[in-house]
Amino acid sequence: MDNTDNRYNHPDKISLILDIKAGIATEFSIHLIDPLKLDRDYDIYLESFTTFRCKSSNNKSNIGFIIYFDQWNIKTMSNNSFLNQGLFIPNEQSKLPPAEKFGPPEGKIHNGKVLNYITTVQPEDITNISGKITLLDGISTIFDTVPQSDPPDDPPNSEDGRCIIELLFVAK
Repeated sequence: MDNTDNRYNHPDKISLILDIKAGIATEFSIHLIDPLKLDRDYDIYLESFTTFRCKSSNNKSNIGFIIYFDQWNIKTMSNNSFLNQGLFIPNEQSKLPPAEKFGPPEGKIHNGKVLNYITTVQPEDITNISGKITLLDGISTIFDTVPQSDPPDDPPNSEDGRCIIELLFVAK
């Protein structure tokens, strides 16, 4: 008799990479090319968070980012209401090169901790992931698109803001 239950054919670890071209927006919605089929409980971790043209952490409002996922209950608590139910990522973009009039036009990996725990999910098929990425105030974009000179030499546009989020699903 053949076993038709294929749950043991799935890996113990699954990497999911989200390419978010947010521009100046704070909300995102990603449709996966292929459904992510989870056949057992998985813990989800943030493996890496990389940005392009994010704001520099040169003031207290920009020292970190908050990521919210609509599909998952992130159980964080804080004395700051904007940090509740969100994942804090330190902003490691610490300075602007002297020649830059806008946020740095380069990528930056933000590694506050290794493997930030997000939540545990039960078996499901994931086809869409949506949420929000903001500064600490819970409403401002993390991307720098405001010219610092008039007229701007190389003004950023609404397509510049981008981040890559790598999530790691680890079977329980």
